[in-house]
Amino acid sequence: MKAYDVIARTVGAQPDRESLRWVDAVHMRGYRFWSILGLAGCFVCLGGALFSVPISIQLAGLGAGAVCMVLRMLRRKGFETVVASALDIECDPALYCRWMLAFLAAGRPSGDYAQGVWNYAYGLLWQGKWSDAIALVRTLERDIDIPDIAFIYDSFMADCAFALRDPDKLSAYIEAMRTIDHRRIAREARLHAAELEPLRDLLLYERAGDFDAALAIIDRILADPGLLPVERVVATLHRAECIADAAERRRLLDYVQQNGGSTWCAARARMLAARL
Repeated sequence: MKAYDVIARTVGAQPDRESLRWVDAVHMRGYRFWSILGLAGCFVCLGGALFSVPISIQLAGLGAGAVCMVLRMLRRKGFETVVASALDIECDPALYCRWMLAFLAAGRPSGDYAQGVWNYAYGLLWQGKWSDAIALVRTLERDIDIPDIAFIYDSFMADCAFALRDPDKLSAYIEAMRTIDHRRIAREARLHAAELEPLRDLLLYERAGDFDAALAIIDRILADPGLLPVERVVATLHRAECIADAAERRRLLDYVQQNGGSTWCAARARMLAARL
């Protein structure tokens, strides 16, 4: 099963030609080039014995094939980093979704369909397309007994709960992550659950009207030097909604509008600024 097929069937998304051309030019051509060279090197090694090719040439073919496969892997990792930066750095989940869908349609292997579904749904989440994002991730429920899928499912639903400001659901998914007992996944799941606890507390303080306590959490988040630009945008939005001073609130909302790109945060900031 391919992630692209699940996405197209569930939310009706189709890749645009410009993004398909971009993915082909930036990634797929080079990826295919290194794949062909790698296979050629392996053929020289494996087929050499049949045609009495000297062992030195066979070993050279094996070495060249291995190097090409490593370069192919590095190229793909580098491309995935570029795609992720559209969301994480540029705060443009709309562009991220276009590139991700084109990447998936261009021939991403079908073995890890769950990660492809999760990646695309994550872009929908940041655009504020909650219902489509949740519907897409719910397609993973049939494989929820697989620990890796259970983890990315609970993690995504927790992110949705935070974006929708539902501390009760966020708490439920935090607890769900803690119950994952697979040896390879359990530690990562518990660490992520612990990272989400301050966000749950933030929502609880906001709901209770304890804005001083909420601001204390937000300020600790904003002080993190490793905070991604898209994370800084959503934290700044929460700070704007907890601040009583109108001038400071407008300044913070202006920041979110200027830096929020196509995220739901920028749209909400525009709505709140219009009310001032």
